[in-house]
Amino acid sequence: LVQLSLRGQSKAVDAVRTNLDKLERSLQRIVENITELNARKESINVYDVHDRIDELFMVDLDTFVENRESIGHAFGLQTYADVMTHFATAERYLNRCWSASADGYVDEVQTCLTRAVAHFSAARQRLDQAIQDQQAATFHISS
Repeated sequence: LVQLSLRGQSKAVDAVRTNLDKLERSLQRIVENITELNARKESINVYDVHDRIDELFMVDLDTFVENRESIGHAFGLQTYADVMTHFATAERYLNRCWSASADGYVDEVQTCLTRAVAHFSAARQRLDQAIQDQQAATFHISS
């Protein structure tokens, strides 16, 4: 029974690690794509922005959302709340940007892109900090 329990715990830890890797990669691509889109916002036709959002973000947003609970398992609820507050806010701005693009509101598209960059970047910084803190704690324990 003890061995079965330990195997189950090991599988759970492996699943959380795998999910965290997916989270990191998807959030990195989101930040890179939103930063690039924001940098090019004045040269892109406003009516094309919502198509670019669909192309650039849907897969990574879905991946992040599907694996987000691993943040809480790995780092605790406070870190989960910190990351997800910024992520959800950024996602709302991205959705507003999509709608503004479909309606042709140039100023709203540009404003929402800028705000989405800030919040996706903050989510990534908070997740990266949690990972670094955990690695530092693991290093101190094993030293």
